[in-house]
Amino acid sequence: MCGISGIYSKTNDIEDLLIKFNKKLYNRGPDFASFFICKKNNFGMSHTRLSILDLSENGNQPMYDQSGDWIISYNGEIYNHLEIRKKISKNLNNTKIQWKGSSDTETILMSNRIFGFEETLSILEGMFAFALYNKKTNKLFLARDRLGEKPLYYHFKDNKFIFGSDLSVFKEVKNINLKVNNDVLPAYIQNGYIKAPNTIYRYINKLEPGHYLELDENFLKMKKKRYWNLKDIAQSNISIRNNSQKTFYQEKEELKILLEKTVLKQTISDVQIGSFLSGGVDSSLITSILQKNTGKKIKTFTVGFDDKNFDESIQAKKISKYLGTDHYEYFSSKNDLLNTVTNLNKIYSEPFADSSQIPTHLISRLMKKEAKVILSGDGGDEFFGGYNRYIYLKKIKFFSKNLPKLMKRNLNLIFKFLPISFFDKYFSYFGLKNFETKLSKMINFINCENEYDLFNKMKSINSKPDFFLNKITIQKEPENIGKDSLFSMPDEEKFMLFDQTDYLPDDILCKVDRATMHNSIESRAPMLDHKLVEHSWRIPLKYKIKGSKGKIILREILKDYLPKKLITSSKSGFGVPIDEMLRDSLRVWAEDTIFSSKKFNDIINYENLNTIWKKHKAKEINAGEKLWPILMLQDWLINQ
Repeated sequence: MCGISGIYSKTNDIEDLLIKFNKKLYNRGPDFASFFICKKNNFGMSHTRLSILDLSENGNQPMYDQSGDWIISYNGEIYNHLEIRKKISKNLNNTKIQWKGSSDTETILMSNRIFGFEETLSILEGMFAFALYNKKTNKLFLARDRLGEKPLYYHFKDNKFIFGSDLSVFKEVKNINLKVNNDVLPAYIQNGYIKAPNTIYRYINKLEPGHYLELDENFLKMKKKRYWNLKDIAQSNISIRNNSQKTFYQEKEELKILLEKTVLKQTISDVQIGSFLSGGVDSSLITSILQKNTGKKIKTFTVGFDDKNFDESIQAKKISKYLGTDHYEYFSSKNDLLNTVTNLNKIYSEPFADSSQIPTHLISRLMKKEAKVILSGDGGDEFFGGYNRYIYLKKIKFFSKNLPKLMKRNLNLIFKFLPISFFDKYFSYFGLKNFETKLSKMINFINCENEYDLFNKMKSINSKPDFFLNKITIQKEPENIGKDSLFSMPDEEKFMLFDQTDYLPDDILCKVDRATMHNSIESRAPMLDHKLVEHSWRIPLKYKIKGSKGKIILREILKDYLPKKLITSSKSGFGVPIDEMLRDSLRVWAEDTIFSSKKFNDIINYENLNTIWKKHKAKEINAGEKLWPILMLQDWLINQ
């Protein structure tokens, strides 16, 4: 893992800027920093290194290929790079190649030289964001991995091209326009993240997953091309699935073999490897496979809370004990929480509001002392039907369609006048966690006008973002996937596909990358191996979702590693008790932040925000989830 950056400019001091870029990206790569400059072409790029493969100086970057023409600055891991080396050797009739070292960076360079850029992209298996420059032709390529595990931002305006792993590098360039993009704020308040290709800045973009950029020899034109399309992958593999006669057992065994191969492939490393262990199906499965196939105890990590609705440390400890891992737990103090929250604007560089970013950062900080590489179960929910919105979709649609208007009105009235304590206390006796929050969402869904309205509300944190904003026009979604002929598939799979192309890269993977890299740790997600992803779309939906349970096939595989009593029916996924945290440990910070919104009255509606805050503080409502995006936005604005 590393930090990459670069700039083409005729007016800026390129060397000075590259040094500043590297300082901003130090956490992403504290082991080595350097840069390359082509003064003739007014271009330079830099690199900060987190050493994982080939710890010697042979792995340092920017790195030249053997011709001396191509230079790369690369962030990521290519898990099949040794296989690519064999392919290169075979292509050269087994001519002996004088490799400088054993890094995957050198493998990409040689593959580009032998097979070309696009062919190289097609054979890479892993996560990456890289810049590949030819100083002879003055041509630049930038590419991002298929699923969006690694970030890449860019600015192309006023005869300047700038790119980097983090938005912080752009603030070092004094004469570029860093105007806030108000157009993205309603969708941000609604979802908690800013979707690619947009960023919080109007003139800076994110490169979307599965895309690359090509800039011509004079940096006058830029082409963007998609080299891998998940929607097409889903459609083609569903066609294969429809002609398959495989039984559930056959599907299970085939997936199990592929999972084991993928996890083993992702253990390639010259440093200590560990595993997230939340106690849920995905992390338990990855951890189980890793421990089974490792000759020594692996290190596992979890985070705990006093609130039992969110604490999974006990379950994680039981699984660790059964598997025989070297287990570490982290329980946060009030000071830890406050220190983390006040630093989130630095960690994420733009407003980001998935509250599980807090425990993800805390556990990453714990891991920093014990392991440099961590494996996670990210992707299990999106590709194998884990979210409640897939499981309850049909029931919600049925009730929304058939429930009489009078009953809908009565549900709204009951919910409005009964105190939240009634729902939380009464339904906790039946083992139902956070029932009040779930009920409020359910009523919101029932009142949907149509299917697409339901879809938008099911993926939203706040269905009425304009309530918190002033003088900002709500932007309509540019794409109505419900009307796209591509989506001739069950509704559950429509939602899964949308999450895979939207929520997964821009929320989940952003959250994990920024938290881990801020702590100089590399996170790997075996379930996001693109071959495994493609395979997942060949598995029938009925083997993923059945009744009120999701991830059926993953649960059955997990039974081969763990006893049934240790396989949970639900999990929080490093969720946090954000409602109580805002009333307790984060209360002073929240009030100060809300009060500061008066400074930004052209953006934020202080009166409406303060009204919701007072009701939340008095426990008249639970609004932590709705408040969090606006608090993160305000905190970011204050610290600009």
